[in-house]
Amino acid sequence: MVYEALFWGMLAVVLGAMAIGVVAGLAERVGRAVSVCVAWAAVAATFVALAQPMGTYVLLNTIAAAATFLFSAVIGVALALVTRRIRRHRREFI
Repeated sequence: MVYEALFWGMLAVVLGAMAIGVVAGLAERVGRAVSVCVAWAAVAATFVALAQPMGTYVLLNTIAAAATFLFSAVIGVALALVTRRIRRHRREFI
């Protein structure tokens, strides 16, 4: 049961990072898009660190928070950059 909760929690983190990445990709500047993704990653990691740890994962709370930050930041920034590139590509052909 603990593994299932961990799976659904990480799925929520990845989907949240994807959504934030697409929204951040609509920003006018790359720096703003990256800062939005990193801010979201910090919020998600803080939430994971402060959430009630479950079962055998009590000792891994810090590692889970760090992994959440890294996953959220990398996925969000990657999708932000891809969104910016797609928007720029569409503007060139219209």
